[in-house]
Amino acid sequence: MNKKLEFNLNIPRMLETICWFANQNANKKISKHSLMKMLFFADVEHLNKYYRPILGGYYVAMKYGPVHSELYATLKNEYAPIIEANMALPFKVNQDDIISERPANLKKFSDASEECLTKSWNKYKDKSFADLTRLSHEHKAWKKVSGGFAKNPPMDYEDFFNHEVDEEILEGLYTYGSSISV
Repeated sequence: MNKKLEFNLNIPRMLETICWFANQNANKKISKHSLMKMLFFADVEHLNKYYRPILGGYYVAMKYGPVHSELYATLKNEYAPIIEANMALPFKVNQDDIISERPANLKKFSDASEECLTKSWNKYKDKSFADLTRLSHEHKAWKKVSGGFAKNPPMDYEDFFNHEVDEEILEGLYTYGSSISV
């Protein structure tokens, strides 16, 4: 298939996910890089297990690994839907770190989402910048698009799967993926 598998972004859940990760640390702070990589690994797990990502939206392959595009734009105060809605962000961005200003609203997460976020946090929380970069560069979704000439090429959710996906399921995801509530 030439088209990419897409899922609509859940903006409220995206904001709560940022708070969730930052609040895992006693100082309520997480680096942008750690957040991006742990979210990527959580989304890979969630998609493989439940056939949908945690947030939706899309990822791009950047120099230091996969980056959730809309989340990254939000951290740079450049994501139009949040700016246009004049949304108050529940965190501050300080150079390379994000500091949560309140606990995450867990009602925004399914049990499955929280399970995959927690698994990713527990597995990667002590990894260095270099380790997270290396591990994310080993994933086939990043490898598939990172070698070309395009700057920050979009990644395809279909490449997140670590197993063969039944053709009917995959066809359903292509047909209804963007309308699936994540």
